[in-house]
Amino acid sequence: MPWLHPLCPSGEPYGQTRAHLGATLLFAAVAIAACSDAVVPGPDPSSVGVMRDEAIFSEDLDGSWVPDGVGDGASDAVGATAVTAARASGDGVVLPNAYAYQMGNFNNRFPHAMHNMRYQQVFPAFELGALRSISALCLRRDERATGAAQTQRLTISMGPSLKDRTTLGPVFDANYSAPPTAVFSGDVTLPASSGRGTVEDFYICIDFDRWYRHSEGTNVIVEIVNSSSTSLGHFSDACSRTPTALQCTTRRAYAMSATAATATSVFNSGLIMKFIGRSGTTSVRTNETVPFEGVFGGCTEPIAFTGSIHLMTTQTTSASGNMHFSTHAQPQGVSGVGLFTGAKYQATGVTRNGDHIGMSGAFNSSYVNNFRLIGQGPDNNLLIHENFHVTFNANGELTAIHENFKFDCK
Repeated sequence: MPWLHPLCPSGEPYGQTRAHLGATLLFAAVAIAACSDAVVPGPDPSSVGVMRDEAIFSEDLDGSWVPDGVGDGASDAVGATAVTAARASGDGVVLPNAYAYQMGNFNNRFPHAMHNMRYQQVFPAFELGALRSISALCLRRDERATGAAQTQRLTISMGPSLKDRTTLGPVFDANYSAPPTAVFSGDVTLPASSGRGTVEDFYICIDFDRWYRHSEGTNVIVEIVNSSSTSLGHFSDACSRTPTALQCTTRRAYAMSATAATATSVFNSGLIMKFIGRSGTTSVRTNETVPFEGVFGGCTEPIAFTGSIHLMTTQTTSASGNMHFSTHAQPQGVSGVGLFTGAKYQATGVTRNGDHIGMSGAFNSSYVNNFRLIGQGPDNNLLIHENFHVTFNANGELTAIHENFKFDCK
């Protein structure tokens, strides 16, 4: 009988043992699995194209206009708290970085609240820091501009670029240095907002269907296509590069058509965004010694064992969001006594298990068990070898299974 994992009840059959361990690891994977980033209308001197109706205020804060009856402070606060708490466990980067602790000098509704639009915005590589995989993006509530509740149909792609705030051009596809990744497609609910935003108030967060793995050293483009048929005013925090706001390091290009190949306007301004994701590969390892006792069937008689098991577990999450769990179990000083003859036995061997969970939903598990029960006398050594592997694709379909079992008494 093969070695039992210490997580399993004493005497539990091997098949149940493996299932129990796999379930434990899968549960861990699920349990483990995680926005703060105002107003100058018109282009800056380096921009081209015709500015559309985006900003609703002038630079004079006293002259800002806020429509009545849009949102309320209480509901705004509840929504912001819920969004922030939901993503508190993830790494986050505010872009442009300078606006992590201050509000922007601009606001706009492009592209999240402007129907029939194709929009690109570029951010410099150095501002991403160590962030390598992105699972969501968030927008910040403006401190003065309001937002009407609505639902918009958005498609989001992200990709690397050699373009920056000085060179992002009007030809959308030409702005990428490699094909972009489609990360989201679906309806996005924009909550009613009465303004009053703060640097912590990332009130709209969009969780991606597929994580984006960014190429180190390249700038990043966020492309949003709004294919909705209608839209209402909903202004979020943004920045515009001016002589007094050189920290606005972003640039945008857009067209009033969801299918456009070329932008009608390009400006040194854009939304303040927060990317949620992971900074790189992380690994957590635990070591423990677990007391062990149990009765096992040997070659000629049942044997009562006592001792301990050294258990090492490792959990690794890659920069792209893939997760790997492994266990290594080995007996330490485990000895036994035959219940019929009183003969002495020694247990040796090692059991290894590895589970891999991909961001696509694919899953595979491998198990190797080498168990040796060494006893006194001839034909009294139990030798067991087993290896097992199973693979499921991203649709949950079984694509491969292999099991080999060998049992010898020598």
